[in-house]
Amino acid sequence: MKVNKLLIGLMACSMSLTACTATTDNTTIQPTDNPAVFPTESTEATQPTEANITTEPTDGTEDTMNIDIGMYKNFVNKNENWMFSPYSIKDAFSLLYEGTEGKVKDEFETVLGLNEESVAAIREYDAFIKTSDTDSVKIANRAYVSNDDKIRNALDINVLGLDKDEIKDLQVDDPKAAAEDINTFVSDTTSGKIENFISEDFINEDTSLILVNALYFNQSWNFDKGTILWSDGKQYKAFQNKDYSLSNIKEVDDGAIDVLRLNYINDESDRNNYAMTIFCKSENATDNHVDQYFESLSDDEFRDIMNFKDYEGLKEYDKAEFYVPNFEFENKCSLMNSLQDMGMIDAFSSADGFKKLGPVCISDVVHATYIKTNETGTEAAAATGIGMKMMSAQIEEKVKMIRANDTFVFVISDTDTDDILFMGRVVQPTEPVNR
Repeated sequence: MKVNKLLIGLMACSMSLTACTATTDNTTIQPTDNPAVFPTESTEATQPTEANITTEPTDGTEDTMNIDIGMYKNFVNKNENWMFSPYSIKDAFSLLYEGTEGKVKDEFETVLGLNEESVAAIREYDAFIKTSDTDSVKIANRAYVSNDDKIRNALDINVLGLDKDEIKDLQVDDPKAAAEDINTFVSDTTSGKIENFISEDFINEDTSLILVNALYFNQSWNFDKGTILWSDGKQYKAFQNKDYSLSNIKEVDDGAIDVLRLNYINDESDRNNYAMTIFCKSENATDNHVDQYFESLSDDEFRDIMNFKDYEGLKEYDKAEFYVPNFEFENKCSLMNSLQDMGMIDAFSSADGFKKLGPVCISDVVHATYIKTNETGTEAAAATGIGMKMMSAQIEEKVKMIRANDTFVFVISDTDTDDILFMGRVVQPTEPVNR
């Protein structure tokens, strides 16, 4: 009997644009050494199949999945466990889209894939999540507007398209209090998983506006505890299933790479359309080139691989089993240099790009993420903050970025709308068995 055994030791997490510069704060939780005892036999875990949903938000991502994978390709930090949120970043920038024109609008479209259709789809998806009245997935936006009357009067906040309760005062004369207000909102929305999101240094008298998106994700599955032998020769805590459905596994790149779909179970509603998809080296492959393969995918190829709805499964095997290490880590960094490297130049310097909003430009963009995955499911969070300043402020120089290299990839998505909530990579498991 042929058994397809997926031994996954490194999960590549990639949350869209978190290209961290050498001067930014990117904290990763390192492996620890607490021993643990696990059962040697696994019990069968029943996983959901793709659910048929009758009421869904519009799919506005027809041309933007390649933007997400492009973010991964250009900005992944391959030296450490790492993740970013394409959705959080695009949601935050979508608030500015109606206020852009000229070259800045072109940059929003080419760098972030934002256009009238995709922005409308983001607004619809946000509203869908909000009206779902669930704590398992939360999305919220806020605009913090300077309390300086001269600055406030120069802005047309209506172009942001936010409700009154989503627009707050920004105490530019008290940066510490202003930062605390923003950090409280982010912490509350992410159930305390992202703390101290911005510092008071992010705010000064020239700050006209700060746009903030916060995203929280907490979904369950029911797998068995296990262990996995990592490439460093150590055993790590893991989750496993020794009788997994072949309809949730694909082989790509001539069998050199396995694609494992792990569906979450949502106890709060009938909508079970979230999943983690793992790209890892096949057990029989001699070389590990998951990064190269993942980064070479076209939009159509990526979309086809991520679609399991009409997939009948692997036919040449009788059963499958998988092993995935537990992991937990967080990241935070500025995205300004990364966005500039991608071609977003005028948005940080042009006096004309945001005329509909006011005489402002972007001063900085900060992005933070958190994720924890084990046998019970995944808890993840992201926040994106866009600082806007009056054009009298000094524009920072463009700084060249240098990046490194590494291994595995996962994607957390809404399988009906194709919205990529999280992408990321892990270069080191975080829970050794023998500590």
